[in-house]
Amino acid sequence: MENFSFELVDKARETIDGRVIRTPVLPLCSSKIAPYLPPDCEMFMKLELFQHTGSFKARGALLGVDWLDEARRNRGVAGFSGGNFALALAWAARQSGVSAKVVMSKTADPLRIEGCRELGAEIVLVDGIAAALPELERIEAEEGRRILHPFNDLNMACGAATCGAEFVEDVP
Repeated sequence: MENFSFELVDKARETIDGRVIRTPVLPLCSSKIAPYLPPDCEMFMKLELFQHTGSFKARGALLGVDWLDEARRNRGVAGFSGGNFALALAWAARQSGVSAKVVMSKTADPLRIEGCRELGAEIVLVDGIAAALPELERIEAEEGRRILHPFNDLNMACGAATCGAEFVEDVP
């Protein structure tokens, strides 16, 4: 992964400000976990399930689309996922008016497949996730789309880091 830095996280935060939901951070108070925590320890959780598309993946996907140059945006994006990133990529592309193609396994949740379609993504179904990478390579070669990886890309790391930065700011 290229040049991850705090400065880039700040840039990412500016890019997505007002476009993603600043999700709540709540204390996790449960007698079931208390025995496993050190004395006087508090635990908090950031509720990214309330984010657009239901996960933090929307942050990185939006950055991935936004950080494309005009020529790349015109050719569109593609990615593979069984669910969260697929929805996030479809949503992010729609927000930016960019064409999205998402490769998913035929066994993926039908509601997620339909959710991606409703967000405007073209869906390509393959026989398992192992078939996804060769299909993406074909799409990239034939259509010139920018492949956005669900976790191993700078935009995804920066998106996750924006979530972490908010967490640090919001925990008392």
